Amino acid sequence: MNTISQFNAEYNRVKGAGYQIHPGDQLDITFFYTPEYNAVAVPVRPDGKIQLPLVGEFAIAGMTPDQASAALKKAYTTELKNPDLAVIVKGFGANSGTVQGDVRTPAELPLVADTTVLQMIGRAGGFLSTANLSKVTIVRHSTGGTPLAISLDLRK
Repeated sequence: MNTISQFNAEYNRVKGAGYQIHPGDQLDITFFYTPEYNAVAVPVRPDGKIQLPLVGEFAIAGMTPDQASAALKKAYTTELKNPDLAVIVKGFGANSGTVQGDVRTPAELPLVADTTVLQMIGRAGGFLSTANLSKVTIVRHSTGGTPLAISLDLRK
């Protein structure tokens, strides 16, 4: 098990890095000088790529919108004279959490900014009478690939 400080440090590291594009997101790509190449509601595929005119498949997952804009500008320089563009995340598809165990309706639920553990459990229908509230395990997937796990006493 990890400590709360380890959990919070990973949260702050991810938050400080800025939003990273995920599979399932929808992007608008706006070309300032060549609007005929604008792309609306471009889905990020499960493999982390998007499909665009002139450049074809482009791996975008894991980049921030600013990083994606810079990388796409570079990719388009061979095709367009002045590829000034912006990448805007219009729909967030990959931010979710799974609530399972002794809850009424185990499910994968969308995470909205600053969702608490109790809010997620409430959206899953609340605890069953068999739930052990003194030993609730929360798992957070970290960038390094090793999940962080912590046990909480929700009676407190």
